[in-house]
Amino acid sequence: GLFVRNMTSRNIGKRVFLRKYMSNFAELSKRQINMAIQIAGKDFNILFDCLVSHLTFVLKYTGFDENSLYLLEQVDMRLFQQRYPDQFVEVVDLITELSGGSEGGQVKELVEKVVKLKNEGVAGGSDEVLEDSQCSGDSEESDDEDVQEGCRHIAIQTDEVKTGQIAVQTDEVKPDCIAIETDEIKTGWIQPVSRTSYPLLPDEPVQFITTDNELEKDIDVWYTLPLEGSTDKDWFSMRCENINTSQWSYYIRGCTVSSYNTQFLNSVPPDKVKHWIITKTCTHLKVVCNNVTVLSFNFATDYSPGYETSHQIWLRRCSNLRFRSFFKITNILLRTVS
Repeated sequence: GLFVRNMTSRNIGKRVFLRKYMSNFAELSKRQINMAIQIAGKDFNILFDCLVSHLTFVLKYTGFDENSLYLLEQVDMRLFQQRYPDQFVEVVDLITELSGGSEGGQVKELVEKVVKLKNEGVAGGSDEVLEDSQCSGDSEESDDEDVQEGCRHIAIQTDEVKTGQIAVQTDEVKPDCIAIETDEIKTGWIQPVSRTSYPLLPDEPVQFITTDNELEKDIDVWYTLPLEGSTDKDWFSMRCENINTSQWSYYIRGCTVSSYNTQFLNSVPPDKVKHWIITKTCTHLKVVCNNVTVLSFNFATDYSPGYETSHQIWLRRCSNLRFRSFFKITNILLRTVS
């Protein structure tokens, strides 16, 4: 119980713990699934990231297994919709697609239930934080021996466990390879929910993989750039303008005109699967796609006319970094653990 409390006291720890714990989701007992739900608490986005990975990359869109149906029945779907309306819609669409018009009682009931919720639009896009008597955001100690054993099993799989910290072995992703496999998502990758922002480590490159091209769907990286006495937030944004020619435009707020179809990335590879690496230093912002450098923006010299002063903000070191995309959850992967 103490391990769970320490491990999941922060959102990033909770995400890493659940990814590790649910990596063999099909083998979990009902009690272990209940523990995962308890640990997730109100953070349904983490829980459903894991479930969607299981349905798409393990079951390969073939339908539902016993454990996925059990989890969907145990989770408060109405509260999930209220807290994460965009992700809820995507999950409902996936569930409907996987059901394939199934006449099976359990699957049919599930589909009817979630589609009805979707049509009702209970949340209406509200970001209001609701109280939930069933789930607690803070993981509580459990006296269940199966749960305790599950916690110890996770601790054994990691390199080192400290209070509130966890070190997890991951497969290093190198620029000269595409870090995606058809059978599984490597440790440390998630499927980011559309229009949801994700915190990343500020001193590390942003890595993501687009597995299909989506026309005019933004991908944004937000940077917090502090200076003594002030803190500014700016962002880099990119999107595909022409699928056939693989033309992508971008802008850097404070350095270029903040509109698309004005500045363009150079020679973006036409490959359907693209591994992107975005690196910001105190002098440059660099974008690499499948080993090809498609942008090397020098803050000191490449800014547009009219940005002679504001571009200097980008010379600062980043203290906070967030990622957001408007891609479908099944068409993009984000690297969250280095």
